[in-house]
Amino acid sequence: MKIRRAIAYFIDWYLITFLMNLLLVAADYMQTGEMTTNVMPITRFQAGEQVLLLIILFFLQILYFCVIPKYLLKGQTLGKKLTKIKVVNKDGSEVSFLNLWKRDILGMIVIEGCFMPLSNYIRNVLMLVIGRSFTQYFIYFSFAAGFVSIAFLLFDRKGRMLHDFIGSTKVVVV
Repeated sequence: MKIRRAIAYFIDWYLITFLMNLLLVAADYMQTGEMTTNVMPITRFQAGEQVLLLIILFFLQILYFCVIPKYLLKGQTLGKKLTKIKVVNKDGSEVSFLNLWKRDILGMIVIEGCFMPLSNYIRNVLMLVIGRSFTQYFIYFSFAAGFVSIAFLLFDRKGRMLHDFIGSTKVVVV
């Protein structure tokens, strides 16, 4: 199960990173008329554009990790579907949208943010607003929380991670 979770995570991480970067590349192309094939930093855009793009990326994150699993794939992202696992409520019932929201947005983005691309974009924009030194504390906290979450996965007998506890969820084999 732990290996399946890791594989599903990497599939989902790759897909969401690709989609978010594709959106930023398209936005840059619309501005400059030049196509780039590199990873596009959000800091390439003006401050107001960064905020707008961040909002769009946030909705993409919600779509992929909350809406699709709740309303289309019954607790699964594409990575989870391929690895035959799914997210359910802690009691084993079908996962609720609110629990997916808490799990993925609050747990994975805000608290364990070191491992998610949206968190990186948020930190880059925050750095421009509140400065690099203060943003460093968010980075340290998210890395610590991320490693605590991995420790939970490895040492908790049920294999729940920090974001599972936050969202009152668990991952089960389909």
